[in-house]
Amino acid sequence: MKLSNKGRYGVRALFDIAFHNDGGPTQIKDIAEREAIPARFLEQIFQDLKRAGLVGAKRGPRGGYHLARPAHEIRLGDVVRALEGAHRHQRRALGPRVANADRRQGRHRRRVSASYLARSKAVSTT
Repeated sequence: MKLSNKGRYGVRALFDIAFHNDGGPTQIKDIAEREAIPARFLEQIFQDLKRAGLVGAKRGPRGGYHLARPAHEIRLGDVVRALEGAHRHQRRALGPRVANADRRQGRHRRRVSASYLARSKAVSTT
């Protein structure tokens, strides 16, 4: 599956929070500097992630965004669905054969969490 910039940046931003902070709030400007992502675009992305319940926000001078759940509970698919939309509905529109094949493949896919990405070299931070 090919991700849009929004999806790629969202995954990188959540990885950044999981990797660099231990549950504390992170300001968008810090993530934008480390990940080379435009801050205004990150603001839009974090609004979608907040709406999906993946991040929480704290206002004020020491505020920022934090993971709403432990990193090991946030799946890559959750992030992609929050930012790209649920593609499953599009597959169902193509017919039952495609939907069934998609379900069978889903059983064999590895569940990837933010903490897995933070522990591995699966995502580059540069």
